[in-house]
Amino acid sequence: MERDPAAGMVDITLYSLCLGPVSRRCNQVRMEHNVIPGNVLIDIFTKIAEDGNEMEHSLLKMELSQLHVLMKLMQVKLKRDKLHKIFKTVINRDITQALSNIGSPPCISTSCRNIVEDLVPARLADRFEEKCMIAIKSEGPHENLLKIGMQLGEFLCEAGWYEEGEKVLSRCIIIVSLDKNELRAYQRSIKFLEKLLVAQVCYSMHSQAHITFETARDIIEKLKDAKIKVNLAGIYSAFSSLSFLECSYNDALDWSIKALEELKEVINCTETRAIVDILRQAAKSCVVKREFHKAELLIKEAVYLARDVYGSKSVKYADTLLDFGYYLLNRDSVGQAVTVYRECFSIREAAYGCYNLMTAVVLEDLSYALYVLEYNSGNFDEARSLSQKAINTMDILLPLNHLQLASVKRVKALILEEVAIDSHGTPVEKDLLKEAEKLHQTALKLSQRVFGEMNVQIAKHYGNLGRLYQSMRKYQDAEEMHLKAISIKEKLLGVYDYEVALSVGHLASLYNYDMEQYRKAEELHLRSISIGKRLFGDAYSGLEYDYRGLMQIYNTEGNADKYTEYSVIFTQWRMLRDLKVASCSDKAVSEKQVSQPVSKVIEDFFTIKWLNTTN
Repeated sequence: MERDPAAGMVDITLYSLCLGPVSRRCNQVRMEHNVIPGNVLIDIFTKIAEDGNEMEHSLLKMELSQLHVLMKLMQVKLKRDKLHKIFKTVINRDITQALSNIGSPPCISTSCRNIVEDLVPARLADRFEEKCMIAIKSEGPHENLLKIGMQLGEFLCEAGWYEEGEKVLSRCIIIVSLDKNELRAYQRSIKFLEKLLVAQVCYSMHSQAHITFETARDIIEKLKDAKIKVNLAGIYSAFSSLSFLECSYNDALDWSIKALEELKEVINCTETRAIVDILRQAAKSCVVKREFHKAELLIKEAVYLARDVYGSKSVKYADTLLDFGYYLLNRDSVGQAVTVYRECFSIREAAYGCYNLMTAVVLEDLSYALYVLEYNSGNFDEARSLSQKAINTMDILLPLNHLQLASVKRVKALILEEVAIDSHGTPVEKDLLKEAEKLHQTALKLSQRVFGEMNVQIAKHYGNLGRLYQSMRKYQDAEEMHLKAISIKEKLLGVYDYEVALSVGHLASLYNYDMEQYRKAEELHLRSISIGKRLFGDAYSGLEYDYRGLMQIYNTEGNADKYTEYSVIFTQWRMLRDLKVASCSDKAVSEKQVSQPVSKVIEDFFTIKWLNTTN
């Protein structure tokens, strides 16, 4: 007889048949929480989510909004993804109904906050806050409340409800501080501060994250002074994520190195989930410093470890795929990046649904990767559609003028500009360019409000405006934007960084094709080539535009020798590029490869020679 391990010694067919009638007795199920096992309760709720009527869905929402019910469900670790899907069904249904009552944009932008505040995640956060208010007035102990808060905060953040998770975790910090034993309070607060900081960074709560960062650093120093040992790997990784958000890439790498050094000492008492996240963040920090060999080692270990432990359909595995796609895109393996992003999107949409920040983020990344992949073909239909879907979701879930809207609007603007260029001479060209300019200007203002002027993100927005103004034939404005971008990037990243090469190449294109300043253009093209080859090798895709630019200059000037020289170089580049593309499998993730011992991976990481940094 076939058995269902989660349900106990019960025939699967009989068990499945029983779920239907039981799920239709929602009120009776509500009264039997204490005796129904959590794994069975999840299956009952899944059946209601899949087949329930309107009344049953309303009762399900009420059940999920109860802290004691959710706590019972969260104890069933093997059915975590089922729990996410139950939430997805209830939340998507609520949002769909609410939107149908609001109408189409622009009405949505002023009304969607009321939608979010009535969803299950917000209700749970409010109920936890009520318990905290009671606890503040009482003498304690508060162990059970803190346990609830940690699990609830982690679950909400895992599901992409960072604002609500941040609210829960910040209240936990207050409860911890009530402990009259100051050193014990400090020791216990580190884990809560780590989770809180990650939530704030993921939700781009920049000012709040800085307060948490300073608080955590102060507590760490006090614990060190008291010679109290705590596991700091996770909090150091969270520090790295804040530096990464701010584009302080040297600091991001330094904190990740500290996290890996700490992890090496405490690896046996660190949860796999935490290990995966530390590896992911360290890999991203290596990517932006162009330490690709180190990044590859870390991100592949994170991918295979998450898949081996949690499964190939798990949300934790999807998290690693998102960062693997980021590595591949920056490593100039764009086709593989698109494949990985698609798999990540498939998992996240299945788990979270379309009205979720986690899904919107991967849609944005996928749309950008498609934009890069199809740059030469001009086929931007899918990229444009996906970027708009991401914007629509973020408009619903995020407050007006939220920082995360800057990135996705930038992506859509880049796509619209290329569509406009391909529509040259048609009535839609001007409208598309104007829309792209509005999106770029909005993205710039959102970023300036948070980061000020001297920031890599600001430089990127200036560079994007420079390209757009070139397309709009506003050449002086374009030159001004490119020079601003180069100046900021050089000061923050150094003269040999990839980002500098991009801006240098764009300014070279402006001088070459539109302003006829050929000597300046030649110098900049050669500089861009030098940086690109230094970082990515002779087969780097970005070299095409600079080689073509130089050939354009020499052809215009009638310099036959130089034109012939770079025609040969370009032909050689194309052969190398074709070989590289042919050698890349569509599957960046091997089905056969498994994770290594993490201790060995960390040891190998520190053994690999640093190429582009002074660390």
